[in-house]
Amino acid sequence: MKKIIIFRSKPTLHSLLNFSKSLSVLLKAKIPLHKALQILQSQTSDKQMKTIISSLLASIYKGKPFSEALARHTNIFGNLYIEMVRIGETSGKLDEMLMRQTSYLEKAARLRQKISMAMIYPSIIVAISILSVVFLITFIVPTFKELFSDFQAQIPPITLMLLNSKDFLLRFWLFILIAGVIIVYLLRKILAVEIISDYIYRRVLLKVPVIGELVKRNNMAKLSRTMYVLLEAGIPFVEAVRVCKGSFKNRIIRESLEKTVLSLSKGQSFFSSFGEREIFPEFLRNMLKVGEESSYIADIFKHLADFYEEELDSVVDTLSAIVEPIIILLLGIVIGFVIIMLYLPLFEMINNFNL
Repeated sequence: MKKIIIFRSKPTLHSLLNFSKSLSVLLKAKIPLHKALQILQSQTSDKQMKTIISSLLASIYKGKPFSEALARHTNIFGNLYIEMVRIGETSGKLDEMLMRQTSYLEKAARLRQKISMAMIYPSIIVAISILSVVFLITFIVPTFKELFSDFQAQIPPITLMLLNSKDFLLRFWLFILIAGVIIVYLLRKILAVEIISDYIYRRVLLKVPVIGELVKRNNMAKLSRTMYVLLEAGIPFVEAVRVCKGSFKNRIIRESLEKTVLSLSKGQSFFSSFGEREIFPEFLRNMLKVGEESSYIADIFKHLADFYEEELDSVVDTLSAIVEPIIILLLGIVIGFVIIMLYLPLFEMINNFNL
């Protein structure tokens, strides 16, 4: 039985990209695989990557194929990467397959970066909002508390709660921190339950405006790009779908692709095999129908990948345009609420003086 090694912390995507690209270049220069790996091990500054290369070398010294050595680190390289290496070993074009995989990883990293960049600005706004509220509670609110105390002003209950918030935070900050960590831990455990995560994916995530479109296009871009890479490498269509299934973590998509494999094995058309409309858009299915009729299915997946990546860019821009003003508005509401609550007793004091 093949032993799978699972590292607790993975090397960075940048390290994995450098590894693939550098290894491809070294192999193209006719440097033996074990020597190329030794060179990369001495050059990399990523300790995790250094450990992985050491493990790969140990397997190769025992006479095992490179793909089998990589298979011990499936959680690092993934099924697609290992399959491409296996094909490269069989065909004698390992350097070419590694370069193709590098290109695929670069495109995947670019997609991930686009989504991350779309969330950076909103995250900064949220952080500023929290810091602003903390600043008000820590430095501004106590000043008003002393003022109201000196004038023996009548304070509304909600303002009194706000005035006592600093004392509450100072007294229970450790409890709040521990409770927050526990809540986050429990949420992660709950979301890890497949029934719950599937329900959230189908009934919530895919239904949310813009967010749902972002998730769908990201999945279809990944599916199309993966299928194109596999088909271009000469993998039969059914086997390509099976390998593609392993690149997805979402159980719903994996099950949908498994149904596709079963349908294709029974001789059904591409159009009908990708039959789940909730997962596979009509546009993708119609394009596959055209590809099946023209026998240019790999090119069709390439065009689909380009299309969905462009669509993803558009959705990310739309999401940024929607989220940013909403967060700024919420920030204004929160700070405005705090200020109004502080000034309510002042207005009451002014009215009493006028009387």
